[in-house]
Amino acid sequence: MNLQNYWLAIREMEADLTDPVFLADRKNGVVVSCDKKAAARYLVDGTHRLASDDEVIKHHARDKRRAEIAAAVERSSNRGVFVQHSSRKDV
Repeated sequence: MNLQNYWLAIREMEADLTDPVFLADRKNGVVVSCDKKAAARYLVDGTHRLASDDEVIKHHARDKRRAEIAAAVERSSNRGVFVQHSSRKDV
């Protein structure tokens, strides 16, 4: 594929997509979201494929769980530590 046809294929692919686009990496199936311009290039390059509906649902569930864990850690880290000073003079 020559350079002119390469960029034409990217522009045509981009015109068919809507933001955000969910892609799956061809190596290990990791789902990512990106804008349609980047997605078109990944699809034409063959490094990614469009993610299935099930993969997108699982991706959203993982993101939700990560957010819940991050919020729990944030809440627990704001509790602080109570330090009681000793009345002993030799301490």
